[in-house]
Amino acid sequence: MLIINIIIENISYTEIQEIYAPIFRTYFSFKKMRNFFECIEHSYCILRFITISMGRKYLNTLVPVRFLCTLAHLICVWLLTYTKDANITSSLSLDYTQQQWNTIDTSINWAAGLHFTCFTIELLGLLTGISLFKPAIHTFDIFAHFCGALILSWTIINSWHYNYIWIVWGFFSLIPALLEIVVFASVGCFKVSEY
Repeated sequence: MLIINIIIENISYTEIQEIYAPIFRTYFSFKKMRNFFECIEHSYCILRFITISMGRKYLNTLVPVRFLCTLAHLICVWLLTYTKDANITSSLSLDYTQQQWNTIDTSINWAAGLHFTCFTIELLGLLTGISLFKPAIHTFDIFAHFCGALILSWTIINSWHYNYIWIVWGFFSLIPALLEIVVFASVGCFKVSEY
């Protein structure tokens, strides 16, 4: 906010009119444009317009990128269920018993099942459109699923310890799913935000 105010203070009134007048003519009538330039001293007018126009522009890319990152993370979890033997072997000592093998196998199956549950919640929210107009949720989900897919792919390739699967679930699947549940509750139950 401070940086934008500094930038706006360093630009003269006529420069702002020259830069933004063609843009504003497409969105506002001449009377509204004149009223807008009368309140140009207040930087929130420009910030509000920039936020609205940029939000629409970036929403067209955030939704597909979120879907693709979620899909990549889902594929990594799916691949993990087929390549878990290497992770189990790296987690055990050389003289392991069948019971230890079964315990770790069950733990990995539970982690994969919880991953799939979180993906179901998130894809439900994305495909029903409840969290469609929340750019902050999209950005966080993109970051979380990209990091989750990256770490899980390293876990598969390098045969890391199976506890990394639980760490990835906690940070990169559970938290986005909980955020999606909060959005469900705010839209459906509490009517805080519009659907």
